[in-house]
Amino acid sequence: MISTKALDQVEVGIAIWDETHHLSWANKAYQRFYALPESLMRSGTPLAAHLRHFASIGLFGDENLDERLHDEETKFLNRAENVLLDYRLPDGRIMEMRHAPLAEGGKVILHTDVSGFRAYEQSLADMDPITGLPSAEAGERLAGALLAEAVHGETEGLALRFQIQRLGEYESAFGIGFTNRLIKRFVQKIKTVLGEGSVFFRAGGSEFGIFSVTENAKTFGTKLSQEILDECSVPVLLKQGGSSHSIALSVGIGLACYPSDSKNLNDLRGKSRQAMLEALKDRENRARFYSGVSSAHHAKQAKEDLQLAGDLRHALIRDEFFLEYQAQIDASKNRLIGCEALLRWEHPTFGRVPPDRFIPIAEDIGLINELGKKVLVDACHQAATWQASGFADVLMCVNVSRLQAQDPEFAGQVADALNTTCLSGKYLELELTESVLAENMDRVSENLKNLNALGIRFSIDDFGTGYSSLSQLSKLPFDRLKIDKSFVEQLATGQEALVRAVILIAESLGMEVVAEGVETEDEAQALRALGCHTMQGFHFSKTLSADDFVTFCKARFDVGGVA
Repeated sequence: MISTKALDQVEVGIAIWDETHHLSWANKAYQRFYALPESLMRSGTPLAAHLRHFASIGLFGDENLDERLHDEETKFLNRAENVLLDYRLPDGRIMEMRHAPLAEGGKVILHTDVSGFRAYEQSLADMDPITGLPSAEAGERLAGALLAEAVHGETEGLALRFQIQRLGEYESAFGIGFTNRLIKRFVQKIKTVLGEGSVFFRAGGSEFGIFSVTENAKTFGTKLSQEILDECSVPVLLKQGGSSHSIALSVGIGLACYPSDSKNLNDLRGKSRQAMLEALKDRENRARFYSGVSSAHHAKQAKEDLQLAGDLRHALIRDEFFLEYQAQIDASKNRLIGCEALLRWEHPTFGRVPPDRFIPIAEDIGLINELGKKVLVDACHQAATWQASGFADVLMCVNVSRLQAQDPEFAGQVADALNTTCLSGKYLELELTESVLAENMDRVSENLKNLNALGIRFSIDDFGTGYSSLSQLSKLPFDRLKIDKSFVEQLATGQEALVRAVILIAESLGMEVVAEGVETEDEAQALRALGCHTMQGFHFSKTLSADDFVTFCKARFDVGGVA
């Protein structure tokens, strides 16, 4: 039998009560836990005396003492089976009491200080195990404290919510371990742009939240969201299965401001999330402040998007998609040198649906590769038809999506399109945006090199808006850089530095330059002065059907063709 001396050495408080609810024996830990005087440790001390002592040290809170003592004594008498209870002491300790009945009558109660364990449990609940960030619940508590600070200090607050896109695709391709490492790397990057006065937490899945106290929420939010977009767009290198993968992430960011949007934390959270969902739909503006647009408008947009998604596949079968063409000219000679094929959709209900609306939907439902193949075949067929009719040896430029460029079968699909239409590869140019180079670089590079062997040309579309590096560009067989229209627009205000820089970069890499979105003669003259002569835009030609394109170009340009 274990001696009472041995039981005095354990760190578990033990109190044995007889069938008449008087103390039979208790060990030193029990006495120490509750600072019990020696008079209460004597055998035969009634339970009521201990309960009164517990009340005196605050174990039962501020409730009516007599009522609470009666309640506790009644519960004690009625607990016939094993029962586990937690009590919190005023000093913060948490005591776990385990009631166990004795065969001969009475019961033993074990008292354990579980403060450390409960704190550990809470820390697990408060922390996201993958990123080490506060969990959603903990983040909301911390944000609430910061909001109170903003109210007290008469400053402003910013609620920011962002979602990382396509994590499901990475998980399917590389596994959850790879995806978790990817998330962890980007969280580390975003932490670098956050200073004091901010709480950064994982809201769940691919969503994250930030709440900040600041002097000017709008200004701070604009700066912070751009820094997050910048960090997410710079690729990270991760290894998986012996291969290295360069990956950049796309995010949508929503922002709401205290006190202008709301003074309530729940409202700010909801409004920042609403703005985030709108940003995710917008391929050009990935960060949005809450605008107060009615939920009815959002519901209408969502309903239309669902219908468009359902109609896209049928549209292919019903031949609702068609191509229009926009001329590319050598402005110094007024000579036609090529055209860009642009996909259009005439919906039976909505009419002409803008590409920036249906292309993202096609990507989301997995139809973009099928659409891309149609564009490729139709564009090659049109170029071959123009050549056969004696119109011009036009360089046909076709846009390539991110998913197409990464598809292992893409090079074969392009070769098939050329063979089917009897078009030489030298009359086809494939346009890729810089964002395509931000991930799965090995696969993209292999596809481009295989296609380059067929004589196909390549261009970087919207150059200057993405995050490709010069080393990446120099390793790939690009022939032309396209200057983004947003840079061209700045020429009207005398801001030439960015355009000049792009031209110098192109020259250093041995590439030609194409300026897109040229809409005025002033812009055209400024570009010529900078040494850029190949241009595209409404100043020269709008997008036209194949027949109208021929008629217009014959009347407007020298159509000698491309050698």
